Amino acid sequence: MKKVFYKIFLTFLICSYLPLIGLFSLQYFFTGSYVERVKTEGLIRAVENADVDQLKKGNIYDKKSQIYLSYINTETGGRKNIYFNMFKKIEDKNTLSDIPVGEFKIVKLKISSITNHIYMLKRISEDEAIGGVIEVIKPDVITGIIMKIYKGYSIFAIPLIFLLTYILSKKFAKPIEKLEALSKAIANCEFKNTVEIKSKNELFRLAENLNKMAENMKKNIVELNELNEKLKLELIEKQRILDGKVIFMRAIGHELKTPIAIINGYIEALQDGIIPEGEVKKTYSIIYNEGLSMDRLVQNINTYLKTEYRTVEMNPEKIELKEFIQNNFNKYKLDIEQKKIDLKCELEPEEITIDRKSLHTILNNLFTNAITYVDENKKIEITLKDGVFTVANSSAELSENILKNLFDPFYKCDDSRQRKYGGTGLGLSIVKNLLEVLNLEYSFIYDEERRFAIFKIKFKGNK
Repeated sequence: MKKVFYKIFLTFLICSYLPLIGLFSLQYFFTGSYVERVKTEGLIRAVENADVDQLKKGNIYDKKSQIYLSYINTETGGRKNIYFNMFKKIEDKNTLSDIPVGEFKIVKLKISSITNHIYMLKRISEDEAIGGVIEVIKPDVITGIIMKIYKGYSIFAIPLIFLLTYILSKKFAKPIEKLEALSKAIANCEFKNTVEIKSKNELFRLAENLNKMAENMKKNIVELNELNEKLKLELIEKQRILDGKVIFMRAIGHELKTPIAIINGYIEALQDGIIPEGEVKKTYSIIYNEGLSMDRLVQNINTYLKTEYRTVEMNPEKIELKEFIQNNFNKYKLDIEQKKIDLKCELEPEEITIDRKSLHTILNNLFTNAITYVDENKKIEITLKDGVFTVANSSAELSENILKNLFDPFYKCDDSRQRKYGGTGLGLSIVKNLLEVLNLEYSFIYDEERRFAIFKIKFKGNK
């Protein structure tokens, strides 16, 4: 049991036994004297209100109050009854003449071990008086009776009160303990538990309020956690963008450094006359090609930025996808023949609605990437089936790290081959951004069993 039970139990016991003890004390110390005083006051009222003429006719006994009244005349020899004689016997040194007219005197006499008699004599004239007597149980007898009653009563009452107090304490303590546990859980930000109290009282309403408070706090904390997660993601995204900008600027500087160095080197050689006459034309061709490479890089950077920040303009139109793929791929046939690539092309008719320029950029980058990175097995597969377009090429093993970073701007698996084929490292980044702008599903995996790099785009549902 918890402390709250003992507190309630002790409180109930005190509240139960205190009145009992108080009542017993009152009975023990005051009941006897109270009864005697009440009886005496009743005797006085009876004597004061007595009808003298009626008493002259004979003694009067009031059954209700158990008071005897009699008329006494000492001068004329009127009735001097037993009560008067008893009074005179008690007050043997006193006579009626000692009591002033209109006044009275009360005397108490112990007749037996159980009762007392209270005598009263009131003088109404020089020779006349009214006598009264009442029997009263002794106070110690009353107290003894009360003690016996309380002893008998206590044998049953005290254990019964103890048992009832225990049951009530448990009944009151249980919901309080539940409320205490719930409030403790709320303080510790635990909102899984609720309290059920059946009785419709203040504790029930308190439990309802705590349950509602716990539910509201739970919802608020869930919302706060969701907001915190969103904020964390936003901060991570902002940091990623910031880091990306730094990396992007460094990469641009690195990409421009090589062609600029080549152009400057050949121009200085031309100015100094170092290059033979027969090599001048070839030198100009190299400078021109490097200029084209820089121009292509700038164009790709502009395209990447537009797709990255979603500012590229889209003009959707209906396109026959099979025909569009064939037309875009035709310009690579010479490269495929020169590299002796084994090409497998299977295209089904498929009509879609899409931005023509964006699709052209996507296909060119995928075809260039497949031709650039085909391995010594020299196999490329291009298929369009059930609205799914696939570009696959035999490839050296691509690690998880490469697959993870392949869509990052300026990331190159093999820088020498990129340089040889004029790559900028932005192709797949642009493809990814455009596919996301076009809301098309895509995937890029490495099939270890076939040793193929496979890029898929799902055009299904974009008709």
